Amino acid sequence: MAILHNATLVPSKREILAGWLPAQPWFPGGGFAPVGSFRLDDPAGEVGVELALVRADDGTVIHVPCTYRGAEAPDLAHALMGTAEHSVLGTRWFYDADADPVYQAVVRQAILAGAAQAAEDWHHPDGTVARRASTVRAQGVPGDRADDDAVVRTVRLPHLHAPGIPALVATWDGQDEPLVVAFLEC
Repeated sequence: MAILHNATLVPSKREILAGWLPAQPWFPGGGFAPVGSFRLDDPAGEVGVELALVRADDGTVIHVPCTYRGAEAPDLAHALMGTAEHSVLGTRWFYDADADPVYQAVVRQAILAGAAQAAEDWHHPDGTVARRASTVRAQGVPGDRADDDAVVRTVRLPHLHAPGIPALVATWDGQDEPLVVAFLEC
């Protein structure tokens, strides 16, 4: 289960993406608007794993997975998207998840297990907890040939799922046919 805090983030996730996305070769340029996101659980509970989808000005849907860490990861310096101050958790380091071994492990496990995204619980300052409905629904599809050694490949421009391919697929309001956001290369 993903634990979310009713908190302020400065700069915001959108501001971090706005600074990072234009430098990516697969981003078509211009602005973007959020489509939605979902989370996967790090079994150790140390790393936040969020897979976001945004729509570029030209209509292209782009998959942007991020990991959030409470400490800098020097081995991921090349994948740093930015840092932000979280009003509850302190400084958070945002990384392009494609380079993060935690992301690789949790996506592989979700695909192999045929698992859905993590439940998201909002923890409010008054101690109450409320379940948040995901804006994107994700599901692992084990496929025909998947194993623990398979390499996770992130799909930046989601596409239709081909039967038999082990993949993580997503749907959202207005997108009823599952699109691949990651797959296992066996």
